[in-house]
Amino acid sequence: MEDRAGEALWLKVLATLNESQARWYVAQKAIEWGWGGIQRAQALTGMSRPTIIKGMRELKNLERLGVPGRVRKPGGGRKRVEDKDPSIKTALEQMLIHEIAGDPMTEQRWVRSS
Repeated sequence: MEDRAGEALWLKVLATLNESQARWYVAQKAIEWGWGGIQRAQALTGMSRPTIIKGMRELKNLERLGVPGRVRKPGGGRKRVEDKDPSIKTALEQMLIHEIAGDPMTEQRWVRSS
């Protein structure tokens, strides 16, 4: 078992990692600790049990971890409003038509009112 100073150092390193790296790091520690490791890692980090188990599965998988240069898989997250409703841009421009100013030589524009 690690002492409190070791745990503090471990948590300090954990705070610098992105979400997938943190998941793998905590999962590796849980594997290293053996029986009760998941519960201990969960108590120390506040990370959920399913997340730690997912990290353990990913570590045991022999394929490459993650997508290079990305934290999440492509296509995740909220879709752009313009993609859901293409008419939104035109509707906003019509609402603000008298408040929009800009440079006639470039496409730079701004709204004059707050």
